[in-house]
Amino acid sequence: MKISHFPNTAELVNALKSSDGYHAWHAAETAGNQKTREAIPLLFEIISRPNPDLGDADLRRISVWALAQFSYAELEVAAAKTAVSQNPLAREGVADLLGFYSSSEPAFALLKVLAKDENYDVRLWAALSLAKHGEKALSFLKQLQSSAGDKRDRDLWDDALAKIANKRS
Repeated sequence: MKISHFPNTAELVNALKSSDGYHAWHAAETAGNQKTREAIPLLFEIISRPNPDLGDADLRRISVWALAQFSYAELEVAAAKTAVSQNPLAREGVADLLGFYSSSEPAFALLKVLAKDENYDVRLWAALSLAKHGEKALSFLKQLQSSAGDKRDRDLWDDALAKIANKRS
């Protein structure tokens, strides 16, 4: 059992707003462990910002993990809104998040949109998440692979397909 460093929800939420990246990292982890719904909007904000330099710790990825502790139904509206943001970091974060919901058809549908994003990094995270969706993603990934306009994109889809093939064996 983990002991929270935050005695109440208000302190946890304030910690997520902290300019101290390590403090915010621990708050994000606690928000996920405790499934603190009040933290959801702030976690989406965090995945939309550049990462602070925390060495091996990654505030954006722990925030994605924290969001993934909630059901997709609890995040669906915010995920859809964030997926069409003008901010590529926000779209990248949602693409990463959607990999945690391999049994969700709405998550898969949104991921298919992000896989065609104009930003390479968004497509990269979408490819990684599509690989987590496994067999369900095969035909879509093969379509992307055959219509890829450049080598970098073909490599993305090839890698995702290889990950699925490796899961089979």
